[in-house]
Amino acid sequence: MRINFFKEKNKIKLNKNHNFDSDNTFSNENPESNKCLASISDDEYDHYGFEKSREAISVEDIDKEALEKRKRKIEKKYYTFLYIKRQKIYYIPIYTYFRICMCMRIYFREYILFIKMLIINFLCRWQQYFTVKRDIKKNYYLKKLIRKGIPDKFRMNIWPYLLGSVVLYTKYPTIYERCLNSEIEPKVLSQIELDMLRTFPHNKNYQLNAQGLTKLRNVLRAFAIYKPKINYCQSMNFIAAITLLFLKEELAFWSIVQLIDSDYSHKKINISDYYNHEMRGLRRDIIVIEELIKIKFPNIYMHMKEFDVDVSWICSEWLLCLFCTAFPITTTLRIWDCLFYEGDKILFRIVLALFKMNQEKLIKSNSLESILYLFKESTKNMVESDKLMHTAFKEIGSLKKKKIKKLRMKADDIIKRTVP
Repeated sequence: MRINFFKEKNKIKLNKNHNFDSDNTFSNENPESNKCLASISDDEYDHYGFEKSREAISVEDIDKEALEKRKRKIEKKYYTFLYIKRQKIYYIPIYTYFRICMCMRIYFREYILFIKMLIINFLCRWQQYFTVKRDIKKNYYLKKLIRKGIPDKFRMNIWPYLLGSVVLYTKYPTIYERCLNSEIEPKVLSQIELDMLRTFPHNKNYQLNAQGLTKLRNVLRAFAIYKPKINYCQSMNFIAAITLLFLKEELAFWSIVQLIDSDYSHKKINISDYYNHEMRGLRRDIIVIEELIKIKFPNIYMHMKEFDVDVSWICSEWLLCLFCTAFPITTTLRIWDCLFYEGDKILFRIVLALFKMNQEKLIKSNSLESILYLFKESTKNMVESDKLMHTAFKEIGSLKKKKIKKLRMKADDIIKRTVP
């Protein structure tokens, strides 16, 4: 099944009466399918559905010196905010900081007060933006807001506009239902069913007999039918699962279409070749990453060559799953916010940031196994999303789209010469 889509304007107008506090912006006749999976947290699970114990950090894993430095930095901002009252946004990873404080048995009432004030300020800035602008259009202020993170309560409404999926959802209301009613190859269906059981088993939304499994199955089946050239590929299940935490089922389907193989002209995410039979796009971008490491971190490049470390062993899963299986959920969402707005150059920035942040430990590693273990552990414990984003945007230098495009063309030539 293939639809010819008409070009739409880059500027997507919001309804003037749009309420970003509402969970039912995109309503339909089926109220059950209109619900996203994210909910209120409890003692066992966070509000994304993940087990809290899976996200916890042991006391031994915490750099106490770094924590003290963080405390002093927060204290300075706290007094600046309370007494000088400067009009400036400070964004702190709330979930992360609370978790570290609990783990270290540290309770700071004044810091909690400060953080609550920051939350109110941060949410007000988002609400104020859409009260004044009422549209999703590229501008410096929106870019700045998104890089600081989209509040959870707004993601279900902002993501579809950033991806352009709301246009397709509105324009083609029967496509998703037709895909669900179409026959799918038994081999593909079997692979989907197998991968569903491996999709975030520690998330209550995707455990056996959970409502999320049915939605996940429907979205993956519909995508395989709608995009027969791509079909279904392992790792799509994780991307779909995260998307369903915030979006209703049909809107999640269109968002994955836009994310993986855009049908809407304004998107700048080029990853459809990651999931084809030869995975040419993935191989191309691995070559690009290796070249960028060589340019920006020559010492890391030489050290990895010394131990015959293939960049694909480190980065393939990151790119295929868009980091969602490597990072804690809060960090993944920060990356996705920027990816949906700025395009696939964010993938390269995040990868380079990880190499930059692990530079010292990486140089000290003296075996292939220790290098691979370093990256596995550093991503799993990457709860300081602010630090990651600061490194990605401020410390790795310029990374223009023209440069990436040029490197991709060069990588395509290399692949053509090496593959018959």
